[in-house]
Amino acid sequence: MERKYPGTDGPEATPELHGGAQGLDRRALASIRALDSPGSSAVLERVIGIYMKNTPKLMLAMRAAADAGDAAALASAAHALKSGSLYIGAARVGALCREIEAAARSAPADIRAELVAAAESEYLRVEQWLRAELAPGGA
Repeated sequence: MERKYPGTDGPEATPELHGGAQGLDRRALASIRALDSPGSSAVLERVIGIYMKNTPKLMLAMRAAADAGDAAALASAAHALKSGSLYIGAARVGALCREIEAAARSAPADIRAELVAAAESEYLRVEQWLRAELAPGGA
């Protein structure tokens, strides 16, 4: 049965179709999964849980920093989120955070705000895919 994901480009779109710079990189999840004992998913569940616990806090920090015009705080939150996102395979979130980090130093406030909004939106999609990974018989 093919899994359908909210917010994707078509009714049959799956994270596998959104690898690389889009969505969730299945190879990163496979690397994490390889750390588990056969038949276990404890490591993957823990890593996803930590990411899903920390990411909303970092998103709020980025939003607050962007709204306040605090470039240093924006760059710091984006840097932290970039690393975690790339590790878990949220390549597009990671790429947006890289752009936010650079924009914090040089781009106008409206560009920063647009990038933060894009990262927030993309994270909502990634969160759905990660929840599907944790569901019994996950993706």
